[in-house]
Amino acid sequence: MQRQKLAMMRGTVGVIAACMMGLSMSAAQSAVQSTLTASAPAEISRYDVYEITFGWESEGYQNVWEAVEIDLTLTAPNGNRFEIGGFYYEPDVWKARFVPDQVGEWAWTAALTDSVGTVEAAGQFRVTESDAAGWVRQNLDNPTRWQFDNGSAYHPLGITDCVLDINQNGTPMDDFGLDGELRPPGVHIHENLVDAETYFRAYGEAGFNLFRWSVDNCSFTLYDRIAPEGNVYNENAGKWGDQLVQVARANGMRVYLTIFGFNPPYLEDSTNEGGMAAVERAIAYVVNRYGAYVDFWELMNEARPRRRASDGWYERIVPYLRGIDPYARPISTSWERPDLDYIDILSPHWYANEPRLESDVAMAAQIDNFRRRRRNAQRPIIFGEQGNAQQNWDEESAERMRIRTWSAFFNAAGLIFFNTSFAKDFRSGNSASNIYLGVEERGYISIHAAFASELDADIRPLTVTVANGTIRVYGLISDESAAVYVVNTTDHANPTQDAVISLTVPFAGTGEWISPASGEVLGRVEIAAGENVIAVPEFTVDAAMRVG
Repeated sequence: MQRQKLAMMRGTVGVIAACMMGLSMSAAQSAVQSTLTASAPAEISRYDVYEITFGWESEGYQNVWEAVEIDLTLTAPNGNRFEIGGFYYEPDVWKARFVPDQVGEWAWTAALTDSVGTVEAAGQFRVTESDAAGWVRQNLDNPTRWQFDNGSAYHPLGITDCVLDINQNGTPMDDFGLDGELRPPGVHIHENLVDAETYFRAYGEAGFNLFRWSVDNCSFTLYDRIAPEGNVYNENAGKWGDQLVQVARANGMRVYLTIFGFNPPYLEDSTNEGGMAAVERAIAYVVNRYGAYVDFWELMNEARPRRRASDGWYERIVPYLRGIDPYARPISTSWERPDLDYIDILSPHWYANEPRLESDVAMAAQIDNFRRRRRNAQRPIIFGEQGNAQQNWDEESAERMRIRTWSAFFNAAGLIFFNTSFAKDFRSGNSASNIYLGVEERGYISIHAAFASELDADIRPLTVTVANGTIRVYGLISDESAAVYVVNTTDHANPTQDAVISLTVPFAGTGEWISPASGEVLGRVEIAAGENVIAVPEFTVDAAMRVG
């Protein structure tokens, strides 16, 4: 492969021109290329997305998605190097995205290659300090919990939703259901549709901190063709994906991206070399385009090979994805595969209409179903979909959701609710009917998020016993704080009487009881280092205490 290079810097704005000389274009190219341009900001903040826009004539390429490759090397101030790829964006435009994790002067080189040869460009940029927390990481000292690069805790509580062009106006980005009500009998249209910014702002402000974008799962597809003869992606869908991950991140949510839907290509034919190479190219496209916004990868949605002996797809794709991901994000898959040690997260889907008196134990049982297996005792769990059976809303569903949320948190699991809030009477043809997350539900989440934000990433189970009363109790403790959650097991209409719990903590502090329903302070109690016997204030459904 021929390679010639001529790069010029214009000031410090990061605009570069590189010229290809002495090279003729292939027959597939209708015009002679001469100049590669690149533009990017001269300065960004740490953990912001650094985007380079390349100008290169695209007319005449038979398959513009794969006829050109752009490979970049970025060099950090300490000398570390990162390899990333670019992607075709629109006619005459390619892009590359990167998230720098160090403050100081960075440099990059880019090589654009087609069937004729390679042209190079180079640039540099400055990264300034910020208060961004960094990527989400598994807490290796407390493996069922998560933390950011800066060590602060991340307690995942998310949503997923359909992302479809319901009103058929050419974009799905103004078709998000929010705060709909019961529809008149016989009416089945989607009501109360809002734009993406309104939607994500409502849920982000409530405390949801994770969005699962599940490609091809009640969502637009990115892929027009994945095949040995060449992959073709959808240009409009690619831009919708950009908008989706960007608006989610702008409203405080991390992104959990499911790469393939119910029918991952070549899942049952993993020995097909051409087909699997095409799958790898599709994954590279997703990583190159969206990786700067994603904290969790999921391989597929509700799919697995029909025969467990056909796990060659995972065995090839998982190491490939790890090899091209510059940020080493965790990998999950659905259906969950607890038998595969190289899958980082267990992501079951659970829909139910359990009696609300049993919501805490039903949630805990789902988690324990995985944790009791020795190989999974320390593997993090994020329920990739959670909701109601039969219908997305009923008179008890908000309370069930609240109790599930608190129980999951105290049992070290994250939840992603499948939100369907354009109306309260959605019914699916199967048992999975998603969940309505309206004003009441968001209020509950806000209270929980505020409580959880005061607990660090080192929280572990704390044994708490019931000394008196008809309640169930859950506990957490770290070196800095402790927390207790109690649920009324008798009924959810009358206050508890004379409930008492016992717990031992290594530090003294003040315990504050709150109502998870209202946030009201129910009482305060002084906690001593050592064993404590504590009277629980009266409550009707549930109560929580934090000691710190």
